[in-house]
Amino acid sequence: MKFSLFLTSLAAAFAATDASSGTLTEDCRAVVSDFDSEDGGEVMVLHCMIDNRYFVVPSVETEWIMGKQKSLELVSGETFLSFPEGTTYADSLINTTEEPALVIGGERRRLNSVIGTTGEKKVLVVVIDGEDCVGCSSTRRTTTTEALIQETLFDESKVNIATQFEACSHGALDLVPATYTASGAPYSDITAGTTGVTTTTSSRGGFFVMTNTAVDYPRMVTYMNDVLDQVEAKHGTEYENIADFLMICAPGNTMKDTNAIAWVNDRVSIYNNNNEYCLQVSVTMHELSHNLNLRHSTEGGVEYEDQVGYMGYSTPQRHFPQMCFNGAKTHQMGWFEDKTVTLQPNACNDETVAISGFVNYDQEDVDNVLLEIDDSTSGVSYFIAYNDASSFNHETQEGANQVTINTQDNEGLADDESDLVAKLSDGQSYTITGFGGVSAGEVVIEVVSIVNDVATIKISAPGSTCVPEVGGDPHITTWAHEHYEFHGQCDLVMAKDEKFADGLGLDVHIRTKLVRYWSYIKNVAIRIGNDILEIEGSSNPEQNEATYWLNYEYQGELIELAGFPVNFESSSLAKSHYEIDLNSKYPGVKIIIKLYKEFIRVKLDGGEEAFGNTVGMLGDFHTGKTLGRDGATVMNDFTEFGQEWQVIPSEPKLFHASEDPQFPKKCIEPEDPRGDRRRRLAESHISVQQAEKACATLRDPLSMKDCVYDILATQDLDMIGAF
Repeated sequence: MKFSLFLTSLAAAFAATDASSGTLTEDCRAVVSDFDSEDGGEVMVLHCMIDNRYFVVPSVETEWIMGKQKSLELVSGETFLSFPEGTTYADSLINTTEEPALVIGGERRRLNSVIGTTGEKKVLVVVIDGEDCVGCSSTRRTTTTEALIQETLFDESKVNIATQFEACSHGALDLVPATYTASGAPYSDITAGTTGVTTTTSSRGGFFVMTNTAVDYPRMVTYMNDVLDQVEAKHGTEYENIADFLMICAPGNTMKDTNAIAWVNDRVSIYNNNNEYCLQVSVTMHELSHNLNLRHSTEGGVEYEDQVGYMGYSTPQRHFPQMCFNGAKTHQMGWFEDKTVTLQPNACNDETVAISGFVNYDQEDVDNVLLEIDDSTSGVSYFIAYNDASSFNHETQEGANQVTINTQDNEGLADDESDLVAKLSDGQSYTITGFGGVSAGEVVIEVVSIVNDVATIKISAPGSTCVPEVGGDPHITTWAHEHYEFHGQCDLVMAKDEKFADGLGLDVHIRTKLVRYWSYIKNVAIRIGNDILEIEGSSNPEQNEATYWLNYEYQGELIELAGFPVNFESSSLAKSHYEIDLNSKYPGVKIIIKLYKEFIRVKLDGGEEAFGNTVGMLGDFHTGKTLGRDGATVMNDFTEFGQEWQVIPSEPKLFHASEDPQFPKKCIEPEDPRGDRRRRLAESHISVQQAEKACATLRDPLSMKDCVYDILATQDLDMIGAF
């Protein structure tokens, strides 16, 4: 549904009822409301928060909001809105026809909930006792009693918001009825999670047509702001001092075309009292989850169609169904990170993982309850879970006792919708096509077995070539999938081939930096033909720009390299990647550069046709041997092998600036890399056990080893993000 931009008609249709008005003097926090219309469509409205009250931004539409959310420019509850100087506000409306500028700072996390998804959270339900204003109706009130609300929503013997959030999170999130002791007369106490107020704004007898977002929706927001005013006037404090969640149980049919609205990543939700919408467990779980920053669950792109958990369609019953959330939503909540496995499919090894249902998370013999696969090229994540239909999830409405696969864009960041793409039984499989991390583009997720409530999952990449890479410490994987490390500081030849792409030629050089007793890849430079692309990592968490040089020009226009397209993607300020697409010459082949903070990893993702003639630190493509520059001498001492492939004067100068050492000076090595490491690791504040726990989600033993090493070397548990 779209907003009308004719503010003059708005002013004529809407008499001023809200005393809060003025001129914006600073940016305001953005909050998005999310609700469904009676025709099944999703409606989203953008608000500007002023003095903790809601003001509608009429100049943008649902489609605009969705697009900005997908690009992570707009994150409800986090982004700030900037309007032209002199912009005014009144009657719960920002008086503008201009799209706001979006301002957001800091590193994006998977879920940054204003309320938080763990700990004790207080819930206040507000009922309407009547209306007291000119033209108001004293009989317009909430018919559900406070006593019934307390019994229905908070009774620990029933299925409700209190028991289900506690059960689904295994005690991580505990919703309790709000209590508040006021400062004395004339203010009132709150004892059991409910309060009643009399509004000074009319609900107009229930004629707020929510899909009329140009006129009726702002009127409803004015009504809601008045409810917040009355709560604060009655209890003598701001409402966020009373409760984490504030639920308004409005008189029946207050809203038309919808029966409940929640503000995403915010505290407030509002419900019609007719048909007991403010009492139904599936409605209230759904809306409060919007407050926790969750979006809807789709299936095949159809809104609400995923019925695995509460973010699909709602059911008009007080205490049914008893279920939880799908794998993607559970991942966003962050409740089970210690039993979540993250895999990067590769052609070198099939991976097999056993996962149990979320209901059994607390069992000692359960190692994993969620499997995550990230396609860093497309930004799509796949969340694989076993939907165990037992205990507090026994009434799940879809995919009972099956393996479910949900996708989510932006690697599960922020408030993106999830999509249910597969429900698998024993022996069934699902094939991902176009997966960017493997050369053939296919990843197969197979359910090997489901036995005793444990699903065994195999992940494979059939038809893809085992891809070598260099990264981190640096850790190097050869064409034969042999793993070694080189510790030192200098410029190194990762790979080169003078005949690459019909004689254009290829050079891939890495520049390593020594830090005490370990090193990391600081820069990578890639030449194809006459073009050179140099990329550098950054340890500055505030830096919000790519650091690269194209043909020695800092941040030159980066569209292609020697005619091959170059793509840049960033899922956060700390994590990004570049992709050189060689498909026009070598179908399906790419060079991928991944950055995590200042650390760089480089992958040559292709087969013999593209890289069969390369030489360098990746070894011989056909034999896997680590050969010297003469092409014959096998070098098994990897320190000597690294020194052998130091960049020499006869090779092209790829980096924009020269740094020591340069040949004939040898690569700088730590005096005693192994002994000094052992001594320093013994003095570190992060233990081996802590590092191993952080890296436990990696299934490849060599990657786990590298991860542990890097965490101990850097003393940074977040280094898991580099893998």
